[in-house]
Amino acid sequence: MPDKTINTPETPVTPEVAVETAPVEVPVAPPEAAPQAPVSQDPGFIETESNKLVYVLVAVLVIILLSLVGLFFYKQYMATTEPAVTPTPAMEKSVAPAESATVTPANAEEADLQEIVVPDIDEEMKAIDTDLNQL
Repeated sequence: MPDKTINTPETPVTPEVAVETAPVEVPVAPPEAAPQAPVSQDPGFIETESNKLVYVLVAVLVIILLSLVGLFFYKQYMATTEPAVTPTPAMEKSVAPAESATVTPANAEEADLQEIVVPDIDEEMKAIDTDLNQL
């Protein structure tokens, strides 16, 4: 049996039996092959579904824009080429009010307005013209 000794800081510890360790082999897994994308001749541009959707949206917007522009010009064309109203003989006849017709007022306010006498403007202007000519 081995001796039982107490190790103190003054006495170094040394193993009495040399232990040999065998190298441990760690199994190495082969690297997994990453899925390879198919190699194309032109790797610069790949058309996907989202690109097709962009093309469809741009085409719809262009069609809407062109239809709005066409509608605008159509409305302007129709505004300038409306048929002119030609007066018919029935339109040219105007009915002159009867000289002897009297208007009956509908209420008291209209009766008050009818009583207001408006002087003849031509006579007033003649008086002003004669006064200006005398100056």
